[in-house]
Amino acid sequence: MDKNQKTIKIAAISKVTEHIQELTQLGYNVILFTDIDDTILSTKIGQTLVEKDVKTLIGNVYYNNPSNLVFLTARDPDYKRNTNHHLNRAKLHSKGKYITYNIICSPYDNGNPTKGESLVSYCKKWISNSNSNNWIIFVDDAPEQISDVEQHINSLDMNYTLFHYVFAQ
Repeated sequence: MDKNQKTIKIAAISKVTEHIQELTQLGYNVILFTDIDDTILSTKIGQTLVEKDVKTLIGNVYYNNPSNLVFLTARDPDYKRNTNHHLNRAKLHSKGKYITYNIICSPYDNGNPTKGESLVSYCKKWISNSNSNNWIIFVDDAPEQISDVEQHINSLDMNYTLFHYVFAQ
């Protein structure tokens, strides 16, 4: 099968959930890499989640296979522990237990995004290229991060979909 690759602009996180469900029904092992700020968690004062469907997305991936949920954030690595606490306070899961999430901190380097390199490095270390059933999904609200991932991900021999999330408020 030829590698499937595409970038899609979306205004609702439910589109990612639908895509994952379709791929899962086709037998793919979907690994979700998602940004945190303004993609999962809101940076608006008084608002925790960007939208309510975030819990469905995170819950479905986590409960299917926790190792297939990776938060890829531009936060500094010194904030990794606090980031995990932040995600747990948002109650992204319905079981109410504390979860140690898989978080990759990939801050900007001299103003340049680094998520593409971080995603590829993670995949090469933890995900088998020989499994043609793997499908990478990356979701981010920042166009420069989408472009960075797009530039790097082709070095992997994997199917992928990149979602540029633009929440319509």
